[in-house]
Amino acid sequence: MRIVATSDLHGFQPTFPDGDVLIIAGDILASNSVLEAYCLDAWITSKLIKQFANIILIAGNHDILFEWYNPPPSWLLPVINDKQIHYLLDEGVIIDGVKFWGSPYTPRFLDWAFMCDGASIKKHWDKIPTDTNVLITHGPPYNRLDYIEKKKEHAGCPFLRQTIELIMPQMHIFGHIHEGYGVAHWNGTSYYNVSYCNEDYKGVNPPVIIDI
Repeated sequence: MRIVATSDLHGFQPTFPDGDVLIIAGDILASNSVLEAYCLDAWITSKLIKQFANIILIAGNHDILFEWYNPPPSWLLPVINDKQIHYLLDEGVIIDGVKFWGSPYTPRFLDWAFMCDGASIKKHWDKIPTDTNVLITHGPPYNRLDYIEKKKEHAGCPFLRQTIELIMPQMHIFGHIHEGYGVAHWNGTSYYNVSYCNEDYKGVNPPVIIDI
């Protein structure tokens, strides 16, 4: 299985290399415009579902429209009902024996979408099955490709890190912290920050290709 992973598109519609599963780990939209959701649907329908057998989507903190309409109804994103599309909201899907789990939630920062205060986020991580192979969240765990140079701090979630270290998925795919783009390995788990945009919101980072 070849996974092509990206996140933090912020309205961009890049070209992807071929693969079996496309993962977009949140911040898909640039605004709260219904028209933009229609453009996203048209992009997926006209191109992406012809290129990938399966597409996994989760929302991110900028996808406020998807929190207002949670999950996106078919009138907003008609392709959501296509059997190739898997929109995960604290949910999982098994593809060719590989168990994926996706969640959009991140620790609160200002007033964006899918954010939780303090330890209240833990209820979402407690739902992650212990046999998950590929974990997809919008944000990173603490001290895992989450460093913000300007603030001189790690912005990841400590509760998410605790869960990952307990269940030890094969890989964890996320974005949210644009400047954390890259790959790292700790204690049997491979971490992939796949943010497409850099800290200046320019679409410069190529999608990450992962072969299982």
